[in-house]
Amino acid sequence: MTRPLRSHQQRLAGVIEAIATNQTEARDILAAVTPGGGKSLLPVIAASRLIAAGVVDRICWVVPRDSLRLQAEEAFADPYWREALRHSLSVRAADNTPDPSRGLAGYITTYQGVAAAPDLHLAEFRRHRTLLVVDEV
Repeated sequence: MTRPLRSHQQRLAGVIEAIATNQTEARDILAAVTPGGGKSLLPVIAASRLIAAGVVDRICWVVPRDSLRLQAEEAFADPYWREALRHSLSVRAADNTPDPSRGLAGYITTYQGVAAAPDLHLAEFRRHRTLLVVDEV
């Protein structure tokens, strides 16, 4: 089964490549994707390339609901995209305990989780160069 990248995913991959190879000073990306448009793959594309390039160490993906937290974790584990993007990154749906990544490439939390323990998340961002993805802003 083939699942080619959609046009917005290809464009994002191009922007991420420019960031990874220092061809742009851009560091903020805003992607407006309709429901069902495959937006959960965008953080996987960004993290896999930027971590491999040494631009960031980890990813923190903030989502509005627990169901999306688990969906985000599954996006990184999808065997097709692991092969297609040549990545072996794993992330975890984290609670507000210390070391939310637990040695993985990052973690997914909710807005409520960040609001309940802002110092924990700030400490993580200070400890590691982190790709921050804010979902459904």
